[in-house]
Amino acid sequence: AMEGVDKSKLALLEERLRTTGSGAGEGSRILSVEDRFHERSNSKSSSRLLATPPEKFRPEGQSRSTEPTVLVMSAGPAHHSTPPPSFATATAAAAASSLERMDSVGTGSRGSAGKRKSKPPTRVPADKPQEKKRRRPGKPSTEATPSSSSSLVFSASQDGLGDEQSSQRRSPGAQAHNQQPITTFFQSQSPPPVSAEATTPASSDLVAKVKQLEEDKLNAESQRMHEAQLRAAEEERCQGLEEQVEDLHSRLVHAEDAVARLVSSETDRVAVALRQRLAGDSFRLGRYVLQRSGGHGLSEYWEEGSAIKDIKKRQHVVNARELDVKKANREKLKVAKDRRKALSDGHPGALGLDLEVQEIEETNKARLAAIKRELDSLGAERNRLDREMVQHRRELKRVQQEDRSRYRRGQRLGSRQDKKEYLLISLLGRGGFSEVWKAYDLVNFRHVAVKVHQLTESWSDEKKENYQKHATREYDIHRNLDHQNVVHLHDVFEINRDAFATVLELCQGGDLDQRLKAAMPHGLPEADARPVLLQVLAGLRYLNTPRENGTASGANPKAIIHYDLKPGNILFDENGDAKITDFGLSKIVDDSQDGCEIELTSQGTGTYWYLPPECFSMQSPKISSKVDVWSVGVIYYQMLYGKRPFGHNETQEELLKNNTMLRASGPTFPEKPRVSPLAKEFLARCLTAQQTDRPDVQEISQHPYLRTSPSRR
Repeated sequence: AMEGVDKSKLALLEERLRTTGSGAGEGSRILSVEDRFHERSNSKSSSRLLATPPEKFRPEGQSRSTEPTVLVMSAGPAHHSTPPPSFATATAAAAASSLERMDSVGTGSRGSAGKRKSKPPTRVPADKPQEKKRRRPGKPSTEATPSSSSSLVFSASQDGLGDEQSSQRRSPGAQAHNQQPITTFFQSQSPPPVSAEATTPASSDLVAKVKQLEEDKLNAESQRMHEAQLRAAEEERCQGLEEQVEDLHSRLVHAEDAVARLVSSETDRVAVALRQRLAGDSFRLGRYVLQRSGGHGLSEYWEEGSAIKDIKKRQHVVNARELDVKKANREKLKVAKDRRKALSDGHPGALGLDLEVQEIEETNKARLAAIKRELDSLGAERNRLDREMVQHRRELKRVQQEDRSRYRRGQRLGSRQDKKEYLLISLLGRGGFSEVWKAYDLVNFRHVAVKVHQLTESWSDEKKENYQKHATREYDIHRNLDHQNVVHLHDVFEINRDAFATVLELCQGGDLDQRLKAAMPHGLPEADARPVLLQVLAGLRYLNTPRENGTASGANPKAIIHYDLKPGNILFDENGDAKITDFGLSKIVDDSQDGCEIELTSQGTGTYWYLPPECFSMQSPKISSKVDVWSVGVIYYQMLYGKRPFGHNETQEELLKNNTMLRASGPTFPEKPRVSPLAKEFLARCLTAQQTDRPDVQEISQHPYLRTSPSRR
């Protein structure tokens, strides 16, 4: 640091580093401090603080350090070990700073503007009083006695080493020492480390604090490095996980596409096989044929197949043969009886005629019995063909509706981004403004039923809004229902501006209406019908139980009236369990209504055969869950007897025109099939015409018929 420095400047620096003492004593160090600091300060502090020059005194090319450069020099005894390595560096830095300041300002007053010429040092007379200078606020005192064990601290954060007068005042020992070279001075005057005996308690605490701070700094630095390593490792791990997630997502997308291709191919294969089977069965069971009607268009009618025609022909032949047998036997019997009457009882031929008459009668009975058995066999075959034909006609209609639909099998609805993607497989049914498709959920990998609600483009905005409100209301009711005997609603999503879809649980066991049509003209055995009744009532009890969250408006429903309970709305899953569906006409009874009744505002809706008499009143009636109890009675009666109790052969228009339901007074029970007395009593309670006398869902669930085992009935 001293290379290239002017000798005169080095001499002046040596003079300023001398102490005010003689400088020849063995126990003192030659550390120059201005006399004015000795005169002004009486502090017992062992530190001296001298500032490095400000930024304008700094040589060119040297940047200002934000951390102060501190030099601590001890003035203790001379017998010490080798000084620490950092001491010489700090001393050289302080000396260089002093030389820079001297080079910039010379001996002029601190803070004066411009560069002044240096003046020779002048001594201040001893008899002249020294002018006191105001100490800068915040500047520490630098006074120390020559004999005290003190330290001088040079800080780069302070500016200036002293004024002009203090730089001229020197002790004799300091002037004598100015003759030494600067390199010899730093080699000989570098203070060794203070021993434990010569160190004051304050300096010992300071050293301990410094060591502790250095250790803390090292620990903090090590901790920061460790944390940085952990962050780097965590970032690397997160990056690896993100890559794995992307890879898994890509593989999942490929898997979904593969599953979609497999489902589509299987769907096409099944569809082709079904159409081939229907085409073959159309000749045997029948088909729909278009014909011109009245010259205004085409109408569709059913043409029977060969099997149906053949069985009808065979039945006609057997019936004709039965008539012939009966006619021939009557004639033979008449002739034999007439001949017998012509003979007296004692006549030898009378006995033979009696045996002839007996033979004719017995033969006639045997022939008629054989014909009856043949007719029964033909009747059973006809019933089987009729059931097969009903299923065939249903499939033909379904396929026709599927081919005419605006949606196609294999089409995907929803979006993968919303995690809603469904592959249409086949059309299950079609209503007034909706279609139900069997579909495959490509996100959750399961079969579902997608009900597509389609708004007609020709509708007015008001009609579209009303339909959307109706569908939204159905969704709000259905989405909070969770019971094993209620079809579960999975999702709802928008298809386009005029269509949206609801995703429901798929029930692949068909519905109750199909089972009843397959059992016609007879009903189901009571042992098979009773489990269905119990499951339907379990679902109705759940609907009539209050729940915490009922509707989107936040109301707590006290009960839900289904209002459209019928065999077509009772589905069966693959295990044969019954489930209630279709809540489009359901009514909500909340806490704001008195009791469990609400006013009926949608008269004319629903399926008339399964609605009680109060729903046909011209006034605005109040309804409750007793409506569903009536519907249960009609459904159970139809399951047991194969027909509806009221207006079985009437259309809905005829029911309204004839006031059939308003005139209903109670059910009648045929002799066959045999039904238990408790079952009849249960049906009579359900089909009570007077609303006030009819039990509600909770009350009918307590009936003895439902709590008695089949063996005891």
